[in-house]
Order: sequence, then C-alpha cells, then structure tokens
Amino acid sequence: MKADATPRSGEFQNLLTVRLSRLQFLLNARQTDLLKKTAGIGLTEWRVLFLLRHLGASSPGELHRASGMDGGLLSRNTARLRAAGLVSARESSADRRGRILRLTPKGVRLYEKIDPVMRAWRRPIFAALDESERKKLLALLNKLERAAVKP
Repeated sequence: MKADATPRSGEFQNLLTVRLSRLQFLLNARQTDLLKKTAGIGLTEWRVLFLLRHLGASSPGELHRASGMDGGLLSRNTARLRAAGLVSARESSADRRGRILRLTPKGVRLYEKIDPVMRAWRRPIFAALDESERKKLLALLNKLERAAVKP
C-alpha cells in the first residue's frame, strides 16, 4: 500500500497494531539501552520503580492493574529489585498471603538519579507534537484502551 493511500478498514486495523507495536519496540529498545548504561537496570525494573514512586506502597496486584504488565514478569523483576535492596516487601495486613511493596531509601535515590535522565530522553520525542496534539493523542489512546477491554 502506498504511504498516501487511504487504507480500508481491515488494513487500518492491522496497520494500527503494526505501527503501535513498532513504535513500542523502538521506544523500549532506546529506553533499555539508556537504563542499562545509566543505572544497570532493565526497563521493567524501571517501570516498577516508577510505579512505586508514584503510587506509593502497593501490592503486586495493584502494580499489575496499573501497568498491564505480565504477572510473571512483574514478579521476577520485583524479586530482582528486592534482592538489590531497592524495594522492600512486608506482609499485607488485609491478606496474610499478600505482600505490600515499597521503595527503600536506596530505591528512592536510584529513582531520583534516573528520573531526570528519562525525562530528558523523552523531551525531544514529545516535542515532536504540540500541546494540542499531545492532548489529542492521549485522549485517543484512552479511547482505544477502553474499546480494547470491552468484551
């Protein structure tokens, strides 16, 4: 299909998922490289640190719901962060089998080291869109996410 051709409905749906997947791959690959060089952690570990910093103490289930990350992947990365002393876990008062995760002081320091680097990395990417385009993109993504979870 030519770049200027208007895709038919089925082609658009396929093109959209391919394009979103490609964009995710490109962004993830660049972030992963930056995180490895800057802090020696992976992208999923960074996302866990980010979520805990912004959500506060959370259960693995809450992190899963907030991020959509695979439960096994989340569990493995949380275990690595705990082993590195970046995240602590305590028994949940609501469910003795459950755990509540939180950043340790060491985890907060690492987050504070990485956050400005990640913000600087994202700045030129988001600068490609003006404010109204960013708002529209977020609104459209929210709309697609809601549609994707409908049965």
